[in-house]
Amino acid sequence: MSKKVLLLILCLLAISGCQREKEVIIQISLERPLYDFAKIYYVMNKRILLILVSMLIIAGCQKKETVQFGIVLGPSPYDIAKEYYEEGDYENAIITYKKILSDIQKGIAEGGLNEYWTKCMMARSYLEIGEYDLAGSYIEEAAAGYREYGETGQGYDFICLTEGTYFQETEQYKKTIQSFEESIKYMDSEDDWSVISYIRLGQCYESMGEEEEQIECYKKALEYSKERNDYVDMADIYSVLGIYHAQRGDTDKEEELLKKSLEYAKKAWGEESDGVAGIYQYLASNCNLKKEYQEAIRYSERALNIYLNSENVDNQRDIASLYNNIGFFNLKLGNTNDALSMMEKSYEIVKENQEKKNISEFYENVLSVNIKALYDKTAADEIGYDEWFKQNFES
Repeated sequence: MSKKVLLLILCLLAISGCQREKEVIIQISLERPLYDFAKIYYVMNKRILLILVSMLIIAGCQKKETVQFGIVLGPSPYDIAKEYYEEGDYENAIITYKKILSDIQKGIAEGGLNEYWTKCMMARSYLEIGEYDLAGSYIEEAAAGYREYGETGQGYDFICLTEGTYFQETEQYKKTIQSFEESIKYMDSEDDWSVISYIRLGQCYESMGEEEEQIECYKKALEYSKERNDYVDMADIYSVLGIYHAQRGDTDKEEELLKKSLEYAKKAWGEESDGVAGIYQYLASNCNLKKEYQEAIRYSERALNIYLNSENVDNQRDIASLYNNIGFFNLKLGNTNDALSMMEKSYEIVKENQEKKNISEFYENVLSVNIKALYDKTAADEIGYDEWFKQNFES
């Protein structure tokens, strides 16, 4: 709809308020698909509102009636971008955040801390898809902008957390520690991010080989999660503690902690949630370490069923991995036909999503290795690998 047409409609509606002795309500509701239209209206709103207010004042002088003008906007661009981000649709989140930054640069939307917060969320979105150079550029600008406003600016703790996450992902561990400690400094035990900060700080110390500091961070994370009785945080920290003990060979302690994590995950997200599926995968890995392959299959199948029935369209990597894992466990049990069937299903997902970096890396580093192991066990003495692969995976 053009500006002129919209202006004409609103003016006619305003005039109609002068002619009728009854309440007039003008309402425009803009929903998510109409974001661009909302932006056009926002650009021209000063002129329209000036005309309408003037006409409504005149109408109020001529008639003893109530005339109301209301504009109801749908979700703001910030809300839209946040929704995309929380749904794991990072590409559309980035597109929407770019629109917001463009509006800020044009003077359409408010800048200041809003600009730097938007850049922070751009950085987080790029981190999620592994675009670390772009993430680094945006978080550097966001952090610098916030510090210009003073360290007590609202959201500064989250900025530092994001900055630390970027440094952690790029293995800049000393900078990681500085950022996470800065984040914790401006949080308290009631903050949603305090537990995550301590977990990530502990993981950073682990990468540096500083075990004492690592476990101290995990203990603080557990302490804060218990104080807040936050099921999400408790599920997270018990998983982290379980993996910590697994890395030190204590698989029984790992299993105990993972089962606690599973208990809280079910309370936090529901029994059929992706979060619960993730913990089933950890439990399957624990069984693998203990060579309890049948139990590993059971946990993997539970996770697989959740993912197959999930509305999350970005879980193909998890599904492919689980098919592969079930195939691997069957191979360990000597069930070669079942192993082949599962690996074939995993490979089908790879073929359909081979343009995705995480899928192609999974195939190169994991699935192809297990397929070769299956070939070595079942057909190496009878047929060449390329021909066998073609018969079983390309036919």
